[in-house]
Amino acid sequence: MSFKKNKYQVIRGAISKELADVAYRYLQVSAEADNWMINNYTTHKGNPLVGNFHDPQVPGSYAKYADRLMEVLLVKTINTIAKRNRT
Repeated sequence: MSFKKNKYQVIRGAISKELADVAYRYLQVSAEADNWMINNYTTHKGNPLVGNFHDPQVPGSYAKYADRLMEVLLVKTINTIAKRNRT
């Protein structure tokens, strides 16, 4: 599968299944918490530390810019990703 052709690439084994499960559950909890805070007026939709459900790329899905855990995963895997995409 080519990143240049598809604009995405699956790199199996870049992180462990256990870490992927933790990251997935973390994002589920983040989405639930952020949704609760917005709906209960404890924060506002423009708060950059809170995710939202209005990303035009994937309507209705949770999106959070520069989430700290996702940034750590990117740093952890950047060398693997770069090696797979060298031409």
